[in-house]
Amino acid sequence: MRGFDPVAAQEVLVQFIAFKGVVQRYAHATVRVMLFAIHHFHLLNRCPDPLFGAPLYKALKGLRNLQGGSVQKVAATPDLLIEALNELNLDVWDDLVEALGLSVMFVFLSRSSEALSTGGHADPERGLRVQDVTLAAKGKALTADSQCLADELVLLKGKSKADQDGMGHMANAFRTEHPLCPVSLLQRAMRMNPGHFAVKERFLLTKSNGRVLSRDEMAARLRRAGGRLGFPEGFLSVISLRSGGARTMFHEGYSAEEIKRRGRWRSELAYICLDESGAQSRASWEDVVIILLVAGVVCTVLTPCLMPARAGSRRCGSGKVPNLQAAHLSRSERHAFASRNRLVFL
Repeated sequence: MRGFDPVAAQEVLVQFIAFKGVVQRYAHATVRVMLFAIHHFHLLNRCPDPLFGAPLYKALKGLRNLQGGSVQKVAATPDLLIEALNELNLDVWDDLVEALGLSVMFVFLSRSSEALSTGGHADPERGLRVQDVTLAAKGKALTADSQCLADELVLLKGKSKADQDGMGHMANAFRTEHPLCPVSLLQRAMRMNPGHFAVKERFLLTKSNGRVLSRDEMAARLRRAGGRLGFPEGFLSVISLRSGGARTMFHEGYSAEEIKRRGRWRSELAYICLDESGAQSRASWEDVVIILLVAGVVCTVLTPCLMPARAGSRRCGSGKVPNLQAAHLSRSERHAFASRNRLVFL
């Protein structure tokens, strides 16, 4: 489609809007962004503007009316995640995958495209894979036969919309006794299905049918749990995990800048997630055993971690400067570098 036949081009784009909005269930605002990406691509290649004309905008308006107006999603709370966990059987692989997804997305402030599938397909560039998670003990990566000793999970985040060059970002969390501790859940998954973790390129949240856990499945799980806790219908989605994790960190005393680094927010949108109006708060944060293990997160930021230093871990404020060449390492080299230095890539 080069735009030289405007009628044919608009027919193709109307079908594109219908497919993305109705079949793949993208929000009308997301489809609009896709259309303007096509618009800029055509202009850069000296082709006529394919968005010229009324039919496309009428199709977009129709999609918006069909989907209804957007609703500000509320932040997930630890109580909500526990409620979701209560209807999962962790002795069943697919349920364990869901529990691991809940924990990882909440603790590491992950976007849905970085962990889940949309429209039946996981993002090949952003999707979280087996090779992106590492268990460690006392600051050193563990081999397959010593995973039971792990006290830390290290996660490599690859390419994202805030990191189009794929420079990478490393984050970690320590073990606690919380039922949604990501270290414990990952260990359980490794014991249950070692063959799953033998294929390093496999997506981490792959279910027994070979499909990656979907955005719709995760959202449905959160909404069912929210309904039992009295959350308004339609106010919970996958993004609630990301905003809820950010808010939990904020209530634990982490600054907005630290949270922005961990969640890889470039804009000021992070401050919306940290809104302290209380309208979205539905749990007593003082009485919650924090899932995030934020007191044990190792970060190259200005504020030192709150938990006692562990042997082999490198803390901010220690006077040590991270190796700036690490940003230019390959994916496998980054894993090795992180295992040696316990750093978060920013």
